[in-house]
Parts: sequence; C-alpha cells; structure tokens
Amino acid sequence: MVACGSAAVYNLQPYINVDLLRKIYFSTVYCHISNAILIWGTTDKTLLDPLVKLNNLAIRNVCKIHTNEQISIKDMHLSTYILEIKKIYNYELTKYMFKICNLILPKEISNKHEDTSKYHNFHTRQLENKVLSIPLYKTV
Repeated sequence: MVACGSAAVYNLQPYINVDLLRKIYFSTVYCHISNAILIWGTTDKTLLDPLVKLNNLAIRNVCKIHTNEQISIKDMHLSTYILEIKKIYNYELTKYMFKICNLILPKEISNKHEDTSKYHNFHTRQLENKVLSIPLYKTV
C-alpha cells in the first residue's frame, strides 16, 4: 500500500502544489507506515530497507525532485517536515507507552503488558521504576 500511495503522489505531481502533495502523502503513505511501525520498527535493517526506500521515494515525489537529481535525504525530510522511518517508530512507540502508563489503552491490550515484578523479586532499576515488559513478536 505504501507503493500505491507513492505512485499516487508521483502521478499528481504535475498538477498540484507541494502543500497538497504533502497532504496526499500523509493520507496515502504515512497512515500505512504509522499503522504497523511498532511491529516493523525493530526488525533488521535489511528487511526495513525497502520500506525506507519507498518512503524516501514518496518524499522525493512530494518535493517534486527527479530521481537523477542529487539532494540529501535529510534535507528533503527537513523541508517537508516529514519524519524518517526510525523517528516515526520512536514517535509511535512514545505514544504507545504513554497510553500504557496512563491506562488509556483497552483492557484487552493493556493486560498483555505486565510489571517486571511478576517475574522476579530482585532489586533492580526496572523494578523500582515500574518498567513494563513489552512482548516480542515474530513477523517473519
């Protein structure tokens, strides 16, 4: 779906301005990335690389920069105010942890996270800070 969103931005490039292309990016590309980034974000760099390339291509299309033009990816992200994949992961993880700590998530989801005190009675920093354990999931 990220590729389809990137293609939509590319096809609309000649007809609309950068601000509208940015809005289309957020409605077609970013929504799919942010939806599953908590699962994808911790994967190996080689598996995440195709997603990073598609995202960078979409941002290049938002900026109306041709693929043969040399421009820094960091400059493109800064000029469009669009986060990189790793920063999207950090942002979404921060939002998720805030919801867990403030008991905003539904009970079915918040019951999956437990205090580390249930696993051991050793005196650790995690036990003092009431750090939650995040279950690991295999996606491949």
